[in-house]
Amino acid sequence: MSNLQVVTNTFKNHPVRAFEDSGTAWFVAKDISNALGYRDATSMTRMLDDDERGTRLVSTPSGDQEMKTINESGMYHALIKSRKPEAKPFRKWVTSEVLPSIRKTGSYTMPSTTLTPASQRTIQEQVAALAHENKAYAKYYSALKTHFRVGTYKDIPENKLTEALEVLQGVVVEQAALPVPEVMNIPDDMMLVSRMNFEALKNRVNMIYKRHQEMDSIKIAIDLTQAALENVKRDIDKYIYSTNDPVREANMIADAIKH
Repeated sequence: MSNLQVVTNTFKNHPVRAFEDSGTAWFVAKDISNALGYRDATSMTRMLDDDERGTRLVSTPSGDQEMKTINESGMYHALIKSRKPEAKPFRKWVTSEVLPSIRKTGSYTMPSTTLTPASQRTIQEQVAALAHENKAYAKYYSALKTHFRVGTYKDIPENKLTEALEVLQGVVVEQAALPVPEVMNIPDDMMLVSRMNFEALKNRVNMIYKRHQEMDSIKIAIDLTQAALENVKRDIDKYIYSTNDPVREANMIADAIKH
């Protein structure tokens, strides 16, 4: 790495070493993990894609040491995954100070190609994080297409990745107002018909109730008549066998019926 110029910046007492190699900005993974509060560089780089991480010989006071490094796309990937409050100010600091310091005139020129698969994933994860609550995914992608005048976010130039992420951060999503329920207006003639139907139904119920009462009275009368007939039958049976006198039997039957 002796032929690569390393730029050292400091973020809240954390040194951040960055360099440009073959048109791509790279960072020492240990410095990024310390600044963003990761446990260590290994745990941070483990979640990155293969094309977002690597190793380089880095000059240190004790000599050259092989260290884990991540490129610009990997740095944004680590930013999105970080839940530390330092992530947002770190992103602004990197884009406003660190990257300009290594992109001096003639020393940093990225090819004018569209977003790489790794950068596309960075955009996707940024949109997913921002739209997690409002679910306005389409609005974020639409903002990118409008800003860069492209048919799809994948056509954004690779060297505009930082600008694309800043555009996403500036998208304002308005909360949709809850729909006001419509008040149903019932015509007067329908109200009249409804009242008439109600009165007719009430009269019908009353009539059925009265009929049931009448039927109950008839049933009671029939039960009493049947009971009386049973008593007459028992009296006839009682007297018909008590004597052999036909006249007397006839008179007893007549008396029983009268009673």
